[in-house]
Amino acid sequence: MSAKSDILLKYCLLLLIGSVIDSVAAQTSVMAWGNPAAGATNVPPELATITAISAGSRFCVALKDEGTVVCWGLNDFGQAAPPPSLSNIVAVAAGVRHCLAVCSNGSVVGWGHNDWGKATPPPDLTNAVAIAAGLDHSLALLADGRVTGWGWGVHGETNFPPDLTNAVAIAAGGYFSIVLRDNGTVFATGSISTNIVPTLTNIVGISAGYGHVLALRSDGTVTSWGQNDSGQINVPLGLSNVVAVAGGAGHSLALEHDGAVIGWGASGGGQVSNYGQASTPPTLGMAVQIAAGWDHSMALRGDLLEPLQEPEVFDWVAASTGFSASIPTQRGWLYRPECTSDLTTDSWRMMPPIPGDDGIQVFHDETVDQNHFFYRIQVLRQ
Repeated sequence: MSAKSDILLKYCLLLLIGSVIDSVAAQTSVMAWGNPAAGATNVPPELATITAISAGSRFCVALKDEGTVVCWGLNDFGQAAPPPSLSNIVAVAAGVRHCLAVCSNGSVVGWGHNDWGKATPPPDLTNAVAIAAGLDHSLALLADGRVTGWGWGVHGETNFPPDLTNAVAIAAGGYFSIVLRDNGTVFATGSISTNIVPTLTNIVGISAGYGHVLALRSDGTVTSWGQNDSGQINVPLGLSNVVAVAGGAGHSLALEHDGAVIGWGASGGGQVSNYGQASTPPTLGMAVQIAAGWDHSMALRGDLLEPLQEPEVFDWVAASTGFSASIPTQRGWLYRPECTSDLTTDSWRMMPPIPGDDGIQVFHDETVDQNHFFYRIQVLRQ
């Protein structure tokens, strides 16, 4: 793998996964709330060692740290029934009625509703590092920064220009696709007003609902555009310190730095009824990851975590331009970042961390005069 491919792999995994927990106790680490139809909110008991979650239309997907997948909820098209031999999975994505998974070798597996072939990845797809599932189309982010799509593409949702080679994150909505470039800008293709992207810079995270888009800025604020029949793009005033966003059909979620989950939309006045999917349960506690489905929500819980040690300060030597730095991490630990003044007052773009071999990275876009910057990491273990 080339150096560029390795950087892209680390970058997109940081955006896609965010945090990883290794649970050593037989306790449920996932919570789901909202519409209870088809059992979408009935999280299997003793569901631990979860590293990633995704929510579809009334069904849920969870990735275990051993590389296997657990699904529950609506299963009318087999979307909650992953192939029995599925293993060595590193990422999952739930669409409206189908699922995708990335294998450790870069291949992609799909199952569930397969109209237009959306659950059948191209046979020559072997270098995927991330995936996204929409209504009737699917996307894969490749290790070289390109994006490929398959399934329904009448509106252009599977069409990407050949010069788009610097993608670091992808998101799939109802009939549109969103791409985050490594320069902090956003590309959109497909139908409805979501393809009219506002002038955006310094974006570090994206999420697509059914008809709306959420974009996370490097300063921890959120912007949104697109369909708004339920208030799903009405970002709460004063929302800040956000590290991740998730869009559902008629609601939106934001994960704040301290583990709090904030929701809005799904007022009941739009096409999607209000089942409380935007209202965080009081028993949730600290979350480390979020997902928004059609009319339900999910969170990977961190309330069982206990500090392993006092926060440490890591000293990185900065390059003169285009700086990116990383520290090694250990899989099975949760690393919760805390920016110091050096990062908050300078033009840094902080990525949510992923514990594991890839370490934690932060990025700097402009020339820096100083040689040292500090980044505070709270180390936790479940």
